[in-house]
Amino acid sequence: SFAVRFGGTTVSATRVTSTTLTAVTPAHVAGSVDVTVVINGVDDMPLTNGYTYFCTNPANVVFTESMGTVATTTSIAAHETANGFDNDNYTMSGTGDVRSSSVSSEYFGATAGANIFLTTTVGTSFQIAGINTSGLSNLELSFGIFKSTTASDGSDLIVEVSSDGILYTALSLARLPAGTGTAGWYYRMASGTIPAVADLRIRFKQAGTSTQYRIDDIRLTAAPQITMQPSGATRCAGGSVTFTVAATGSGLGYQWYKGSVAPGNEVGPNNSSYKNMGCYRCVRQSQCDSDADDHRARHTRGNDWWTGRRCNDRLYGYSFIHSSDGK
Repeated sequence: SFAVRFGGTTVSATRVTSTTLTAVTPAHVAGSVDVTVVINGVDDMPLTNGYTYFCTNPANVVFTESMGTVATTTSIAAHETANGFDNDNYTMSGTGDVRSSSVSSEYFGATAGANIFLTTTVGTSFQIAGINTSGLSNLELSFGIFKSTTASDGSDLIVEVSSDGILYTALSLARLPAGTGTAGWYYRMASGTIPAVADLRIRFKQAGTSTQYRIDDIRLTAAPQITMQPSGATRCAGGSVTFTVAATGSGLGYQWYKGSVAPGNEVGPNNSSYKNMGCYRCVRQSQCDSDADDHRARHTRGNDWWTGRRCNDRLYGYSFIHSSDGK
């Protein structure tokens, strides 16, 4: 029998040839996992970080760059001058070059066009500048990476970010598999803090002398941003009340809560009554991200005197004092 383990989850596999198995990957959070072939219950040597999960439809894409196309090897400066990159509103620079050989493959969404080539000269680089990330949070950088040697684990490729073009902070990458048959394309997500600034710079830099690298399909994403908060409302008993929230991004879902309890399948409370008075909050959800910020509104009943405390992470309740004279 054949099986494949992705991280800690094992799935059945079908033998295609003496060197090929097929399997359906199990669900998993974004990130790289080890891959282990299991034959008749016996584990083979794991392939470290052999498979990378990533979001195929993020809700808030800041930018993507697939390097365009070139007919022959071209300098980054010449490709930039010819508006050959996807994004003309950013500034591309560096001492690497743009090539159409060894096109990106072997990962979902590989565009198989031009790619950035970093030769084995220390300091060879590619930089994207002018990315406005102001006000954004949970920024995440991902990209396709090719290595030319089987011995390399990718540790001599430096990926770094800067808010001023002077001081750069290196991000971390899950190591690439090394050993026989491991030269080729992979997809990686960089971990670390990416600043929310008006002019973000992302730089890829060669730090070794033995492995050539190629870069393609760069993507920067962020958490969806709430653009309109719900407002509190006061209604007479039996009246209707509506809370509204809006956010940037595509493919978002919303779940309303009264305190910590979801009110069934309702968009919000149906009527104004003692039972429905309280604090409401909305959690916006996407395929790759969910969050519960202070997107909250207060609902009170009219013609009552009431005393209460503000909505916060710990308290959603109110106390009410009924007034028979309607004041």
